[in-house]
Amino acid sequence: MCILKGIAGIFLGIGVITLIVGFFFGLSTWRLTKQGVTAPGVVIENVVEERVGYDREDHTRTISRTYRPKARFRSRNGEEVVFVSHSGFGHPAFQPGETVEVLYDPAHPQGAEIKSFWSPWLGPIIIGPIGLVFLLVGIGIWRRLSRLPATASSGVPPADAIRPIE
Repeated sequence: MCILKGIAGIFLGIGVITLIVGFFFGLSTWRLTKQGVTAPGVVIENVVEERVGYDREDHTRTISRTYRPKARFRSRNGEEVVFVSHSGFGHPAFQPGETVEVLYDPAHPQGAEIKSFWSPWLGPIIIGPIGLVFLLVGIGIWRRLSRLPATASSGVPPADAIRPIE
């Protein structure tokens, strides 16, 4: 049972930490959408990130690609800013030369994002539910363990279960 309590604790810990990270990530995104400034920009290129994997069924190497748009814009003070979006997709969401609307914090223009629903919100949308699943699984395991009789959870029978030999 001690192992199960440890597993429950791990799930609870991962869930809480992931939810906290997701909350602050979401809060940062919300602030950007509410207090940010927009500017016209242009997509320069799509930065391709490749991840190599291994397919266990047919024993082949797999490659997955993520395309993140790299864009350029001018901030209010005339500074040219180039940034790579934090969000990536399995296909190019924007083409080089495509004009886009950029959302940025004037105090930190390098943290800009392309103004769309998915670009700023994709991270919090993914992180939040993952944290919630880990938290709920941890709570479920913990609750199940707390309902077990004392002998099952500790391996030692409760004091009132020990009877003298007659």
